Amino acid sequence: ESRVQARRFPDGQILWEMPGSGCSEGAVRDGSVLIGSQIEKPGTWSFVDAASGEAVSAPGEAASGGSTQEFQLDPSYVSVRLLAEVDGIRVLLADQRELIGIDADGERWSRSIGARNEVTVLDDGFVGVRDMGAKRVEVVDGRTGERRSTRSRIDPLGFTWASDGFVLGENQSDPEYAFFDLDGEEVDRTTGSSQYGFVPAPRSG
Repeated sequence: ESRVQARRFPDGQILWEMPGSGCSEGAVRDGSVLIGSQIEKPGTWSFVDAASGEAVSAPGEAASGGSTQEFQLDPSYVSVRLLAEVDGIRVLLADQRELIGIDADGERWSRSIGARNEVTVLDDGFVGVRDMGAKRVEVVDGRTGERRSTRSRIDPLGFTWASDGFVLGENQSDPEYAFFDLDGEEVDRTTGSSQYGFVPAPRSG
């Protein structure tokens, strides 16, 4: 049967375990773990304290009386991870195909994304979605799930997310790069100098 175990790094000691539950890569954030019930209440997810296994109502905050925010998602989801938290909204990525926003009352919004996608957390609660199959990028507002901007016909090899926008390689032979803000508006362009890398990438933190 599936179970979640919390181990202490220095000696491997098991601090706690939860039978009948599962978690995904990226489930640990800000001292809490996003755990889903796989047997008793399939599709029910909650946060527990990473060190003690006790229920928490918000990342890093132990709740009194064992109460916690449980929320229901589609039971078919296998992998659910927490991307970001903004203005009381937790932004989740389910099975790499659905963005979901939840608050204290449960699910607030959801948005399907392409099957071949790359999701990047940007500044100020925004999420960048690059649909590799459709060659399209979108900027999604984590508060509402609404699309802030979209751009199609993107060359995947010439695209780089910035924390508050993105960069497009317009010409690689005679280097030319265009810089765009989160609204998709061009704000700057460089030409004639050798620029082949932009670091650090948002996925590097």
